[in-house]
Amino acid sequence: ELVALVQSPTQGLQYRGKLLKRLPASALAVLDDSSRTDVINAADIQQLVLPTDWVLTGQASARVPIRQE
Repeated sequence: ELVALVQSPTQGLQYRGKLLKRLPASALAVLDDSSRTDVINAADIQQLVLPTDWVLTGQASARVPIRQE
């Protein structure tokens, strides 16, 4: 299988196993309190798995800049 992981620049908070993303800055400031141990900063990561008839080994990474239009 070919596995691709894509990390988007969207940051969120992980709370009780769930990724909270697209939160307003005011909510992030309140939730991202250093005294809280149940909330951590987290990145939004998507995983894509494709079956293949080939034998694949190794890994590679690439940075793709994304701009908003």
